[in-house]
Amino acid sequence: MKTQNPLIGRSAQKFANSIFSTWKGINVVRSKPIEVSNPRSPGQVTQRSKFSAMVALGRLYLNTAKLGLKSLAIKKSEYNAFIGANIDLQNDDGTGIQSSLMTQLVGSKGSLSNVSAVVANLSAGNVVLDWSIANRPFSTPLDRVCIGAFYENNLGAVSQYREMGRLVLVTAGFASFPSIQIEIDGLLTQESQLIIFAYNDNGVSDSIVVPIT
Repeated sequence: MKTQNPLIGRSAQKFANSIFSTWKGINVVRSKPIEVSNPRSPGQVTQRSKFSAMVALGRLYLNTAKLGLKSLAIKKSEYNAFIGANIDLQNDDGTGIQSSLMTQLVGSKGSLSNVSAVVANLSAGNVVLDWSIANRPFSTPLDRVCIGAFYENNLGAVSQYREMGRLVLVTAGFASFPSIQIEIDGLLTQESQLIIFAYNDNGVSDSIVVPIT
C-alpha cells in the first residue's frame, strides 16, 4: 500500500529508517525502532495492566461512547476518548474501577443541561429512576435519555458494562416525567451503578453516575 506524505509525496509504508502512514486523515512519519524490547519495570507493568483493563471496558462501552463522547473525539475515536478520559480511575492491578471512583467517570461530555437529582431503586425486577418535577432537574426539556449499567466483578470493582436502553420521550420532554422504569437482568445488584445522560439533536449533556439502592 502507498500513502501520500507531505515530505516526499507518495511512498511505500517503509523507506530506509522511516515508516509512513496516515491516521485520521493525518500523514504520519516515524522512525523504525533500532531494537525491539519488552521492558517490564514496575511502572510499565502497572500502566499496561491499567490500559488492558480500560481497553476491555471501552470495547463494551463503544456504542454509548459514539453517542456521548463526540465532543472529545478530536483527531481520535470516541473509544480512545473514553479510555484516555478514564484510565487513571483503573486499579493499578487492572481489576477494574473501584465503586468509590465511579462518580468521576466521563461517559459523555456536552453542552446540554445535565441530568440531576436522580434516584435509582431496585423494585420487582425493574430499576425505577425517580426525580422530582418540582426540582426541575433540566433547565430546558430534553427529548431522550441514554442509560447504561456498570457491574461489579467478584473483586468489588467495576469491570463490565451493558447498555440498558436509549429512551425516547416525545411529549413535553424528559423533565415532565416523574419516573421511568427499565427492566434489568440478573447481573444488576445494589452494588451496580447506572450511567445516565440526556441527548437530542443539538448534542448531549455531561453524564452522571447513580448508585442503585
